[in-house]
Amino acid sequence: MLRKLQSLRTRMLVSFLIAVLVMMFANSLITQKLTREALTRDLHSSLEVISEIAADAVAVGLEFQDADAVSSAVESFKKQALFSYISVQDKDGNEVYTYRRPGFEDLTNLERLAEGVSGDEMFQRVPVLSDSSRVGMITVGISLQGRNRVLRSAQFAQMWLTLAVIVLFVVITVIIANLISKPVRAITQIAQHLAEGDLDQDVSIHRDDEIGALADSFRHMIAAQREKAELAEQIARGNLDVKAEAICEKDVLGHAMATMKVSLATMLMELQKTIQAQKEGDLDARCHPEKLHGAYADLLRGVNEALDAVIHPIYEGIEVMQEYASGNLEREMRKLPGKQIV
Repeated sequence: MLRKLQSLRTRMLVSFLIAVLVMMFANSLITQKLTREALTRDLHSSLEVISEIAADAVAVGLEFQDADAVSSAVESFKKQALFSYISVQDKDGNEVYTYRRPGFEDLTNLERLAEGVSGDEMFQRVPVLSDSSRVGMITVGISLQGRNRVLRSAQFAQMWLTLAVIVLFVVITVIIANLISKPVRAITQIAQHLAEGDLDQDVSIHRDDEIGALADSFRHMIAAQREKAELAEQIARGNLDVKAEAICEKDVLGHAMATMKVSLATMLMELQKTIQAQKEGDLDARCHPEKLHGAYADLLRGVNEALDAVIHPIYEGIEVMQEYASGNLEREMRKLPGKQIV
């Protein structure tokens, strides 16, 4: 039984651990996805605004086909670490200016970079307008390395948080399991002793929960068993004046003890009445076994048979003596069994 309780605690720990792992893993995936989408969406919005600003900056240079003006217009963007790529084309698609930050791979397919995310970068391609006329195109690329560092940091923090939560849940689960298993183990041991007939048990568990209610029930059961044991001991010693009552209608043992006491009291009363009647000379007085059942009735019938075996020869002896008194000396006593012949 103790091994079963140990298994219960282990199952609780494993179940909680699996539940926490699944929950934290799902939460980590969802959080990471939502964070990535939120950062990407914010960066895309910022890139759209920046691209429009860059397009306005190079519009004059493209309109007058001044490459130096275009280069000067994008110089301020190049100084910022966020920008990884800037490409300016005139209205005929000719490359006017290209900037690629060192450390990033070469790019050749501008159509592929129209917009969206490619590796660690995000691109946006917008038309350059002057008086509502398109004078060229500009493609702006920004680095996502900062975003990815934030995501990795968040993922790392999430991992440590997951481990901390798992450890916390394990500790809490062990504490809860012990709070349940220890009193249950103690009550189980008490139940085993009660099953062996040892009523000298003390339930020292006092709690305001289901375990406490179980402990209270065991205390009441032990008290009731002690009362019945004391009642049985008094009856065994011959004290039939003790009070034997059932606790409720379903108290099988209580009803049995009360019935036993009534049967013993009835048998004792029948014996006392018969003995008293015999003492007063009523040799025909007998017990009434029909009032009882089983061994009690058999015992009273046995007493009656014993009285018959003793008293009938007395009656026969009286009859023989009367015959002798009337002069009939031919009458003889029948052969009596055992020592009755003396």
